[in-house]
Amino acid sequence: MNPSHPMNTSSNSQDSGAAASSSAIDSQTSYVAVRKCTQCGYFTAIYPITICQACKERGAEGKANADLARYAERKTGKTCVRCGKQDAVEGKVLCQACADLQTNKNLQQREQRMARYDQLKAEGFCQECAEKTNREVAQRMAKRKAAEEAEEAN
Repeated sequence: MNPSHPMNTSSNSQDSGAAASSSAIDSQTSYVAVRKCTQCGYFTAIYPITICQACKERGAEGKANADLARYAERKTGKTCVRCGKQDAVEGKVLCQACADLQTNKNLQQREQRMARYDQLKAEGFCQECAEKTNREVAQRMAKRKAAEEAEEAN
């Protein structure tokens, strides 16, 4: 038992730790009273978690630092993350060809959305009403088709 551990608040933690070292489920309750941290050995009351809060926070901080390092490596590297070529634009994660493809794809999707909106507006619908109307029409068509199939089956 580490007396300098941040989760250690009681002076007789070794005595309480020895008494509560079992992680068996209490017969009258549905939780584990005490569980041992798998990283530092401190006895903690957090049941489903196998590490104490201090180790959990240290781990989250380490993961965040690793993510930042990986992101910095991507930003400074010359490898395109989409195609893998070694000609990524300085400070970017895509090469120029992949960046152009992505830009064109985004522009096409925007043009399609705007065309659909303009068509609905020309028909006198606001976008929300048109979507509702389209759903209702689709439901009526599905019911009509199901009725026709049932009629053909008879």
